[in-house]
Amino acid sequence: MKKSLLMSIILVVVLIFGVTSVQAATATAELKASSTSVKPGDTFTVTLSVSNDSGISGVYGEEQNQGFGFSYDTSKLELVSRKANVMSDANEGENTIALIYLGTNPVNSGDVYEFTFKVKSGIADGSTQISTTPIIVEGFSDNGINVGTKSVTVQIKENATPTDNPTDNPTDNPTDNPTDNPTDNPTNNPTNNPTNNPTNNPTNNPTNNPTNNPTNSGNGNNGTKTTTQNSTITSGKKVDNSTANTILPKTGTIVFEWIFLFGLTVISFIIYRKYKQYDDIK
Repeated sequence: MKKSLLMSIILVVVLIFGVTSVQAATATAELKASSTSVKPGDTFTVTLSVSNDSGISGVYGEEQNQGFGFSYDTSKLELVSRKANVMSDANEGENTIALIYLGTNPVNSGDVYEFTFKVKSGIADGSTQISTTPIIVEGFSDNGINVGTKSVTVQIKENATPTDNPTDNPTDNPTDNPTDNPTDNPTNNPTNNPTNNPTNNPTNNPTNNPTNNPTNSGNGNNGTKTTTQNSTITSGKKVDNSTANTILPKTGTIVFEWIFLFGLTVISFIIYRKYKQYDDIK
């Protein structure tokens, strides 16, 4: 009896300490153009780069084992070629792609697919966009994470000069009316609600905590009116409606673990009470 009881207690302890917390996996995806400014007749590449911290096992569309779609303006661009990189198997439809890794040395990030486009002749100055439908990036410890739709915009200009060192993180939705004379010292964290009529004489060293409800004071016609405006600075990552770089914590699994641990604790307590009663009887 004592031996069976001891084995039961050991089993409970092993189960309690054997349960590990499950951390939510993270994944990202990005479309990058080799040049963001091209002219008719130019050739450029667009690369899909993805990452998953548990290793990339697959890249596909919202329906498992079905490809994600891609689109471009066929009146402006000609698709010259397309190929898979890193991933060992590619299921390619006319406008869809599904990638699977079947190798023995998986990677956590990389350029998994590459398109080569050529700008058609006679295209007027303007812009064109290459975009995808929602992309699922699956890792070896998750069931796939939806990173949303991705896109990249390329400017077409007759006298365009290719970018020597294009940025690694191009703007998903660049403005149609860029500033003619941008400032040399742009604000690091601009407000989302800029003032419609900014003052001509801004404060050199504004307070970090402006008054929410400023006091207006005056002394007749010669009084001084002082107004302190509330400034709201929002910091953080810009979220694009077309991009869902989502991290989905597995809360169901964590709740189950706590319920399981609670149940094991109750069972251990019952076993201990039974053991005490048996020992007292003897």
